[in-house]
Parts: sequence; structure tokens; C-alpha cells
Amino acid sequence: MSAKSSKDRASLCAFSFSDGRQCRALRHQRNSRYCLPHARKIRHLEDADEVAQEILSPLSGSFVSSASLTQSLVHLFAAVAEGRIPPKRASALAKVSGILMKSIDASSHEFRTVFIQTYWAQLVRSSYGDLPPFTRSQPPPPDPDPDPDDGGEPDDTDSGSSI
Repeated sequence: MSAKSSKDRASLCAFSFSDGRQCRALRHQRNSRYCLPHARKIRHLEDADEVAQEILSPLSGSFVSSASLTQSLVHLFAAVAEGRIPPKRASALAKVSGILMKSIDASSHEFRTVFIQTYWAQLVRSSYGDLPPFTRSQPPPPDPDPDPDDGGEPDDTDSGSSI
């Protein structure tokens, strides 16, 4: 009889409650370990973790820039449009991001009045991680293969023409 009960138990949901009880509902599908309600609940929790990671990924680190907050809001907008976040929760997150944006403006003003302007630029740049170096003083690279027809001197015949 124990062989039959263990076989029957294998077709039941594997969800365990916090007090140690086991769910007695049948599994939703053969390849699933859970009944339909518990499978949905677990899938919802996994999706919530994934969405939270997408929204928070641009905000990593101790400094939040305006660009990273904007990128996070884009992820939030996409998640709401896809139906992965309820609009009410998204509204609350958008209000918090508005407060964050105001604090970014205030802290940037404070930082720039206390420290040298280039420090603020370095802080913002460091928030973007590993980007290729860029300086405005570098001239553009020369054209490796100049056009042989172009002599490099302007043609006098075209200088006076107008339509």
C-alpha cells in the first residue's frame, strides 16, 4: 500500500506551506511540480524579480544620474505596457522617481558649488561604468584614402554661381 500512496503523492503539488503542510491538489501538467494556483503564484514571483532587476539595473552603484533614472523609467514604462507591472504600482514608482529627479538636481547644484566643476563631470562619468575614453580636444582622424579627383583646392568656376 505504501507503493501506491507514494505513486499517488508523486502526482500531487510539491508546494509546502510555512507550517510544513503539503498542498494536496493535483499537478497542473505532467512536467510541472505544482498545481495551477501555485504554479501561477511562483511564476508571478519570478516575473516580479525579473522586472525589478530590469528596472533597477541602470541604478546600480551609490550615485544615480539623471540618465540612469530616465533609463529606469523607460524600463518601467515598457513593463507597464507589457502588463508585467500594475499601473497603480507604476504610478507610485513614477512619483518616487520624480522626487529622486528633484534631489539629483539639488545635489548636483550643491556639489558643483562646493567642488570643482570637473569633479561633477568625473562623478557622472564614473556612473556609466566602462565606456571608451572620449575627449573633446581630439581632432577627428584623418581620411585614410583621400579622393584622387579632389585636388584639395576650391574651384573658381563654382564660387560665383547662384541660382
